[in-house]
Amino acid sequence: MSSTSSKIIRTIAILVIIFVIIGLGIWYVAEYGFKGISFSTTGRHTIQTLTGPFEEKARYEADSDDIEEIQVNWITSAVDFKVHDKDTILFVESCQRDLSEGENLTYTIKDGILKITELEDETIVRIAPKKVVIWIPESLLETLSVLRSNCALADVTAEDISSDTIYLESDTGRINVKNLTANQTLTLNTDTASITASDIKAKNIVIDSDTGNIDVSNLQADVKIDIETDTGRVEVNDVTTETLICDSDTGRVICLNYDVDSITQSSDTGALETEGIFKTGDFRSNTGSITMKCATLPDEIYAKSDTGSIYLYTVKTDNLIVAYSTATGKFHSDFPVLVSSSGDANITMKTATGSIYIRPYENE
Repeated sequence: MSSTSSKIIRTIAILVIIFVIIGLGIWYVAEYGFKGISFSTTGRHTIQTLTGPFEEKARYEADSDDIEEIQVNWITSAVDFKVHDKDTILFVESCQRDLSEGENLTYTIKDGILKITELEDETIVRIAPKKVVIWIPESLLETLSVLRSNCALADVTAEDISSDTIYLESDTGRINVKNLTANQTLTLNTDTASITASDIKAKNIVIDSDTGNIDVSNLQADVKIDIETDTGRVEVNDVTTETLICDSDTGRVICLNYDVDSITQSSDTGALETEGIFKTGDFRSNTGSITMKCATLPDEIYAKSDTGSIYLYTVKTDNLIVAYSTATGKFHSDFPVLVSSSGDANITMKTATGSIYIRPYENE
């Protein structure tokens, strides 16, 4: 075979492949339209990109008698928990297109556990984004032991819910809750999205996001509130508990209007701001500044920043004993304080290259 013939054959083969690809593309668009183009978002499923409003596709009712636990396992758009005055548990499913066989949600009731799953047929790979609203009878809240969501991409919202234990989790979805009560532990967890919570009561409260911001207000916990994010910002307002822990690896941490026995605020690179009532406080930032405003003098304060400056605003008192250290910065107090190096100081402030300032507290 001559070299000219080989080139002709290769050219024909390439043209055939191109025409096949174009033909497959034309078939795909004709079959599904551009809105059917999808992208992979989970290890098991491919989520379609659709346009248009979500419309109700189905509703289901379950008898609430003997239900002790509600579990929702959802992959796509949103899960919403609400309360109504009916006797049955109602869940409403919506989507941007009609659902095919196996795409509807399914639920089971066994041993007092209502389990809701997004797909009747879990083997379906290519799925549409769906939302579900779970309406819980108000009468069931008196005996509900556990409310739990395990979501992949779905945003989770909940309002006016009470249970012994509440655990709401989404891998990449946002969490937004209001007026929740847990007799034991309330947990909000997401890997990459933000968390917003208000009017929360529980024995213990745990709020965690790997990379999202956390904004909470009006939290009450009998024992402990633990709030952590790796790279997001933390803002806490109006909190009452025994122990408050707020931590961000790189974000700013702000705590205001709280009343606690013990508070710990920390950030590797973000600034710390705090204003509230506490007995003991531990405030640490590697490179950020630390600002502490105390309307009443705490029993003990420890504040440390490697390169940031430290600011303490407190009431004037004759028995304020301070221990401090700074390598290259300065120490300045607007009113007389006792400086101690014997370990009897109730306020210890340390910084390597930043300065330390003590100023009178003024209620703004």
